[in-house]
Amino acid sequence: FAVSGHVNGGVSGSIRAEARDDQAAENLRDVIKGGMALARLQMGRDAKLDAVINSLQMTGTGKNVQLSFAVPAEIIDAVAGFTAAAKELQHDGKNDK
Repeated sequence: FAVSGHVNGGVSGSIRAEARDDQAAENLRDVIKGGMALARLQMGRDAKLDAVINSLQMTGTGKNVQLSFAVPAEIIDAVAGFTAAAKELQHDGKNDK
């Protein structure tokens, strides 16, 4: 199992795994393909999230499986803003008691 990434105006990276045998790797690829298909069924609600889903690329042969991804800076900013807002709400709720 290995993870690598690159941060520069967003985050891109890959997750690589080596299964115990070719059949286990094929099963893992099938599970990943199913998850990607489910994510694509949910597309159309948010263009930024759609960009992340479209960036997912699964590759691998034999015992190796790799999933590559890219997360634009806008998504990271949105998550950071959401997290900050949630913390502020949590903080405000504690002051009300």
